[in-house]
Amino acid sequence: MSNKKATKSHQYLFYICFDTPLIFRKNLYFNYEGIDFKLIKGITKYQDILCCIIDIETGSGPSKSEARMVQEIALRFLSCLSWELNVGITTGSSYGGVGWSKNRGGLTSVKQPTRITRTLIRNCRVRDIVKLPKIDDKYKANALSLFREAKASNSLYYKFLCYWKILEIEQRRKGKTRRQNEAIDWINNTIKENMWILQRSHLNAQILENKTVGEYLCKECRHAVAHVMADYELRPDSGESLFKIYTANIIVEYLVDIFMKKELGLKFTKDEKDNYLYLRKRKGKVIPVFIPYENCRIYK
Repeated sequence: MSNKKATKSHQYLFYICFDTPLIFRKNLYFNYEGIDFKLIKGITKYQDILCCIIDIETGSGPSKSEARMVQEIALRFLSCLSWELNVGITTGSSYGGVGWSKNRGGLTSVKQPTRITRTLIRNCRVRDIVKLPKIDDKYKANALSLFREAKASNSLYYKFLCYWKILEIEQRRKGKTRRQNEAIDWINNTIKENMWILQRSHLNAQILENKTVGEYLCKECRHAVAHVMADYELRPDSGESLFKIYTANIIVEYLVDIFMKKELGLKFTKDEKDNYLYLRKRKGKVIPVFIPYENCRIYK
């Protein structure tokens, strides 16, 4: 199950451990962005593992560029999985690899290259992974990565900053320099069309004073968190500050969901499938591959 047809003399087993509340039904084999992966489901005590076998030139291991490329593709897959299943996925620094001999077999021979203890409680069962959002530019990739970080974070302050950066992405893609102002306008327009967001967040309208919701989230929350030691009064350990950012996170989480579906095209419906990849089987003993919707008929 090598990823390239080139006749390289050595192989390398790359793996990355990840923690998630998901409970996978079984191990999963798939090809994503040209690389054959195996997702080894974890157990109650140990984390899940995503691994692949790559062909390399020397027995000393892959080059830095090869290792970086594989790692980035693996993390992009986990970011897409985080969005698709709406859960946080943490990776930390639990990744690495070992030399692999071709006579040991392919990915089916890989059992559990390492064991990292879980920190999250598993409470969400997953039957099968059949579709993932399609990444066609770096902005969408960054948004999905920030979403994964936000969903996985236990820090209210870091979670809020990740969500806020997502709301600035579309303006960055358009090359606009006053991204915060654009984000404020987008928030205000979206809130007007979705007043239910404020109702569900139980935001006390009095704390807005004369500010719009967008201005409040930017100046009183975003600036206060990013510049906590400057001119903004925010005491990280105070209950008042924690509750303030907790409420703000509820609002921006709803806004981010709307933003990523509407502005980045990550909404999946019966009539909107072009922005997704689908896992399709191939003829023979070949690993299934994630392909764009328009190419699915080739594999029927």
